[in-house]
Amino acid sequence: MTPSAADRLIRPLPGLAVVAGLGGFVAIALGALLFAQPGGLGALPFDRVLSPYMGRIIEFTLTQTALSVGLSILGAVPLAVVLARHRRFAGRSALVRLLALPLALPPLVAVLGLLEVWGRSGWVSALLDALGVDARVSIFGLQGVVLAHVFFNLPLAARLMLAHLERQPASVFRLADQLGLAGWARFRRIEAPLLLPHVPAIAGLIAMLCIGSFTIVLTLGGGPSAATLEVAIYQALRFDFDPPLAALLTLMQLCLAGTLLFLLKLAGGAPEDRAGAAPALQAWAPAPGWVASVLMALCAGFIIAPLAGLALSGAQAEWSRILAMPRFWDAALTSFVIAVLAGLLSTACGYALVATKLRGFRRPTAASTLFGVGYQAVGSSVLAIPPIVLGAGWFLLLRSAPEPTLIAAGLIVIVNALMALPFVLRVLEPAMGAVERRYGRLADGLGLSERRRFVRLDGPVMARSFAAGFAFALVLSVGDLGAAALFGAYELETLPILILNLMGSYRTSDAAGVALALGVFVFALLMVADRLDRVAR
Repeated sequence: MTPSAADRLIRPLPGLAVVAGLGGFVAIALGALLFAQPGGLGALPFDRVLSPYMGRIIEFTLTQTALSVGLSILGAVPLAVVLARHRRFAGRSALVRLLALPLALPPLVAVLGLLEVWGRSGWVSALLDALGVDARVSIFGLQGVVLAHVFFNLPLAARLMLAHLERQPASVFRLADQLGLAGWARFRRIEAPLLLPHVPAIAGLIAMLCIGSFTIVLTLGGGPSAATLEVAIYQALRFDFDPPLAALLTLMQLCLAGTLLFLLKLAGGAPEDRAGAAPALQAWAPAPGWVASVLMALCAGFIIAPLAGLALSGAQAEWSRILAMPRFWDAALTSFVIAVLAGLLSTACGYALVATKLRGFRRPTAASTLFGVGYQAVGSSVLAIPPIVLGAGWFLLLRSAPEPTLIAAGLIVIVNALMALPFVLRVLEPAMGAVERRYGRLADGLGLSERRRFVRLDGPVMARSFAAGFAFALVLSVGDLGAAALFGAYELETLPILILNLMGSYRTSDAAGVALALGVFVFALLMVADRLDRVAR
């Protein structure tokens, strides 16, 4: 018994509907920005491209991106090499897990932690005072933005590089041992050639994240003189209400992101690692020396210090006042509801996309080609089209809506779901691929419809994967500030917006307390998601 013709016809529809719906959502947002003024594209103030203001924005965007990428790569290479060489020492597993933590933290939470360490009244300034050095560290401006980006992206780059080194055949490192290669010679002959093909892709990913950075630049930029394109879009709409300028900045943002993605594709990646080769975990693994130990301690301290600073500052906050604030509970409820809805929507869309990719088309057709293009676009949407750009377009459409608060909440849910979708796909696709390899033919032989297939097969077998994807989407959504910042005027206050408002009112102690509560919630979700993902695999 095989699936009926009607069932085979229905199979690709959910995935095609998701691609069409998300594509329409993005197209409407971009169209609203580009055609917000009479005359359409022709009315955009292209003469302002050469203005000093635009020049400063582009210069700052490219400068902070170049510095952030360079410092992240330079710090990640030795850390990845040290962790790859030394695999049997106490605390290694905890350090590798620690590398994944910064990227999962809400940017605003990390910013408050960095202020506790590097701010004018932070730990570093206090240490300099104790040593008799008459200097104050300023975290605002270019140096603060770069520091925060390195905090987020150095661990990410190190973890990606470590994964590439650990996938190499053990014979490569065993041969290096036999030849007596160690230290610099080992790096130059073995590790550098293995890492070099992957550096362009990792650098490109970090560059896209830095160009699309919003929260960090908004809070640490120090003013209009240190603004990226995304922050300038926000300022053009919220403070100046200049839709033509916002549309022009959006065009420039998309062109810059598209150029980087194109260059990244040209740079390509490394050749596929040899399938089935013995992993490098069987190879050389001496105890770390003092240089390696110092390097790992510095890295761990660089990551842990801001988190510890935030924990101490948040613990000293006046919690009785925070817990008695109706704004806190309203913001917490708003954040939770938006995150849950975004997580459910992202997980459902991810399942529809993966199911259509794996079993929706039996042979190449125009529809399958269209779906393939849409699937790839969804995978890179978080890089190419940041939330602030989508929010800007819908912000213009929402101005005269009869129920702006409710509609704004719905739009934030959709934007957050879209931004989380690439990460949900990375969780669901391997799991569903394993299910299809094991049970796909049996399900087809039994003639199970898509609904019964989900109820009887995909749902029970992939329950932990669905839960992990949902938890990851929650983590990414609950701490989002990009889309929500534009809709703050509609009486819609989430926890990140509350933190930002408290900081703007110089209530830093209360802001630290709310940030600590948000950080603990996100950390708990991250631990649950990581555990579920590991069990599912």
